[in-house]
Amino acid sequence: MEISKKNEKIFYLINIIFIALFTVIWLIGDILMPEFETANIFQTIVMAIAAGIAGIFCIYLGIRYKLSTSTGKVWVLIGLGMFGWLIGDVIYSYYELYLDEPPFPSIADVFYLGAYLPLSLGLIIQTRVLEMKLKNSEKIMIGIIYAIICIFVIITVLLLPIQDWYGGEAIPSEDLSSVIIGALYPIFDLILLICVLVVLVKLRGGKINLAWILLIIGFLLNIFADILYNWEENVIGEALNWEVYDLLFLLSYMFISMGAFSVIALLTREFKET
Repeated sequence: MEISKKNEKIFYLINIIFIALFTVIWLIGDILMPEFETANIFQTIVMAIAAGIAGIFCIYLGIRYKLSTSTGKVWVLIGLGMFGWLIGDVIYSYYELYLDEPPFPSIADVFYLGAYLPLSLGLIIQTRVLEMKLKNSEKIMIGIIYAIICIFVIITVLLLPIQDWYGGEAIPSEDLSSVIIGALYPIFDLILLICVLVVLVKLRGGKINLAWILLIIGFLLNIFADILYNWEENVIGEALNWEVYDLLFLLSYMFISMGAFSVIALLTREFKET
């Protein structure tokens, strides 16, 4: 079945409408759904749907391109990462709804952190598929941006919370696992970020199509949402019903699904089924 350019544009338009709608809902969420349980269930459902759609699209592309090809591996790996985030979201929301205090670390962290491996591998393979060779100036630019973000994340998400919690004293053994797992998130975010930056640099030269522009936006939104989450949880220490980082997570899934759909639409036009 061929997806025409007109229908593809309609799909993007629908997503833009939903992005605007969800943004408004988040802004007035305390009025629409002031109860924590209702807000949590709504957020879990829409985020699960968005992540699920993105994962399904990516896995489908992997099958279409065939797992024996590098491109097929890229899409399957990204799809697996999306499902990892989806499962983590559902488990964490369950903890929030039915437990007085969500455990940390928990099984949700296994899926959250585990998702970084296929996502990073997928992006690394993509750089090889595109035969990206960075100029020295591009390497320097990536290095500077990455160093600035690393310093900010390490200080605000790791050092300040640890200093605040333990006042420079040795970390108690019972808290050690929590500190280690908590530290893995910004570390893995930074690893994923460097993969994204390598691909992003080439956007300036027009060497990546619309699909990868949308995917990169999605990944960047997710990375910064996670950094914001760690900042609010560890430094501010107070979470509300309608946090900005939850909206960013949702939008990241939507952008990734749009990127995958863009490739699906292109495939249906270039390789029509007979």
